Amino acid sequence: MEYKTITRPDGSEQKLAVYDGKCRFWMEGIYDSLPETAEKRAEECSLPVKIDRRADGTVSVGTQSLVPWETDYGKLEMMADVYLNYLAQVFNLPDDGFVRTKLAFGGESAEHDGVMTAEERETVR
Repeated sequence: MEYKTITRPDGSEQKLAVYDGKCRFWMEGIYDSLPETAEKRAEECSLPVKIDRRADGTVSVGTQSLVPWETDYGKLEMMADVYLNYLAQVFNLPDDGFVRTKLAFGGESAEHDGVMTAEERETVR
């Protein structure tokens, strides 16, 4: 692992943990609710997601993969939009069921590595 520093769109700097030219990219959608069958549906579709039903009734659905460290924020946001729209189709969610998006890029934490492919997990070890 090595560190690279990039400039964010707001002008601030961010230090990235880079593994073989790639960084962790966590995409998370927070929803008002999900059908009770969401976990089963994710499994049926072989979706590598982490579903967290929260005490306040909202539901977090997230995934993580490795992307090239040079990927610009605009492309990361596009990737997240495509993935979250796909999740909405899989779970048959209404257009107004979405609350917010959370993205994390370049972190060192292995918290979400379980949803990555075996090859990606090996890269970050």
